[in-house]
Amino acid sequence: MTKYLYKISSLNYSLQEKQILNNIQLVLPEGKFIGLIGPNGSGKSTLLKLLYRYIKPQNGQVWLREKDVWEIGEKQFAKEVAVVTQESSVAFDFTVKELVFMGRTPHKKLLKRDSKSDEEIVEDAMKKADVLHLANRNYSSLSGGEKKRVIVARALAQQTDVLILDEPTNHLDIEHQFALLDLLSECSMTVIMAIHDLNLAATYCDKLLLLQKGKLCAFGSPEEVLTVEQLKHVFNVDVEIMTNPFTNKPYLQFVSKKYKEKGKVNES
Repeated sequence: MTKYLYKISSLNYSLQEKQILNNIQLVLPEGKFIGLIGPNGSGKSTLLKLLYRYIKPQNGQVWLREKDVWEIGEKQFAKEVAVVTQESSVAFDFTVKELVFMGRTPHKKLLKRDSKSDEEIVEDAMKKADVLHLANRNYSSLSGGEKKRVIVARALAQQTDVLILDEPTNHLDIEHQFALLDLLSECSMTVIMAIHDLNLAATYCDKLLLLQKGKLCAFGSPEEVLTVEQLKHVFNVDVEIMTNPFTNKPYLQFVSKKYKEKGKVNES
C-alpha cells in the first residue's frame, strides 16, 4: 500500500546562482488539503513547479506514488495531476466551454469525439466553479476572477486525484474566495495550494507547509505551524492567535508596529 502521495528528497533548485530551494525533505500524504505558506520569494511557486514537473531540480528527486515524476508519461501524468497556475492566459480565444472541455483531453484517444459522459463532466465542472452561465462567452472577454474560475473548472473536468493550485484566490472577490475553497475542501482529491492569506489557510487546510528563504521551516497541522514564535520568525510580525468560533481553527490577529507601540485600544 502506498504510504505517501509525494515524496521529496534532498531537493535543491537554483536560478542564476541564487538558491531558490535548499535541501527540501518532505513527505506529502494522500487525500489531504495541503497549504504552502511563506513570505514572497520563499520558494512556494518553485516547489509547486517541481511537483507538477514544469521545471527539473538540479539535485534531489520528486516521487509521485513511489515513481519519479519524470519517469511518468506525459498523458498519464495529466490523468493524475491537474494544475491551476497564477497566470490565466491562453494561446487562442476559445469559448469558456471549449476551454473547459480541454480538461478531458488526457482521457481521450486522438481525434475521438466528446462523449455524453464528457459533456456531463464538463457541465458539472462549470457548475461547481460557477461559470456555467459563461459557457458561450469568449475567454478574452472575462474579468480576471472569471478567468481564474474557468481554469479551475478545466482542472476539475480533468478528474485527477491531485490538484495543484498557485494562489488560486488571487483576483477573486471574497464571495468567490470562500466558494472556491469550500469547493476544494469538499473534493475527493488531494489539494496542494500556495496561498498568502494565513487565515484562509488555517481555516481550510489539513496540513500547512511553511517556507522561508527556500528552506522548510515547519510542516504539520495549522495549530502546529501557526505559532506566535514561528510567525514572528518567518514573517517578522506580531500576532495574537485566537480560535475561530465557527471552525474551531486558529484565527490570527496581526498587530502592526505602530499600533503595538500604542497598545490595545481601550474599550469605551
